[in-house]
Amino acid sequence: MRSAWPRPWFLGGVAYFTTFEPDADVPTDPCEAVASLGTARLYALNYLNGNAAYNFDQSSSIIGKTDRSIAIGTSIASGVVIGLMNGVPVAKVGVDGTVPSVIVHKTSGLYTTYWRIID
Repeated sequence: MRSAWPRPWFLGGVAYFTTFEPDADVPTDPCEAVASLGTARLYALNYLNGNAAYNFDQSSSIIGKTDRSIAIGTSIASGVVIGLMNGVPVAKVGVDGTVPSVIVHKTSGLYTTYWRIID
């Protein structure tokens, strides 16, 4: 059974969230080592209709159901954090001891803003 853990992020009409689906053949003995615990996925969906927002699988130029998510690891992933790297919006997710990045929302008009509070 696939589960979504953290809250989604919304940016430019797209909902970003992670899910985890445990492997069906996980041993019942908690002391038995396993190579993979399951599949962590990053989803990017149009928040109005649930369609895929990006062509994640690159199998064709047509965006379809298989483009809704991309596998990002084999353990439970953190929530999505969206930030700017060199002016490009990226989604970062902690999974398997790493922090993979996925470029998101290819648009101009996003920029870093700094401010200072003066008492």
